[in-house]
Amino acid sequence: MASSDKLSLYKQVDLDARIEGASPHQLILILFDAAIAALDSAKLAIGDGDMHRKGESITRVTNILGGLRDSLDVGIESDLPHQLDQLYDYMQRQVFEAHLINDCQKLDEIQGLLVTVRSGWNGIASAAV
Repeated sequence: MASSDKLSLYKQVDLDARIEGASPHQLILILFDAAIAALDSAKLAIGDGDMHRKGESITRVTNILGGLRDSLDVGIESDLPHQLDQLYDYMQRQVFEAHLINDCQKLDEIQGLLVTVRSGWNGIASAAV
């Protein structure tokens, strides 16, 4: 088995273990982490000229953002879910545009937004303790 295959297998097993024992709150953090990592991968792929890997990474980010949008509870009496929905929609559109023109700056912007939202989400758990 090639070294990269072993690393991929290890990462998948590690992810499966993290997901299995995760609370709903932790699952959202895992999604944020995966999206941030996929953006890193997309930027590296653009730099390397690896359009296949870039496409896979962009698809992953877009799917995760869709999952984050789907997880919002828009039935609660708060503007927050609607604001997050608009933010995630914006992120999806920017990622798609960045994909079309190989724009790492747009991907950096989205990554910064995700890091900020992730930090806030992580703060919710810290405040609850």
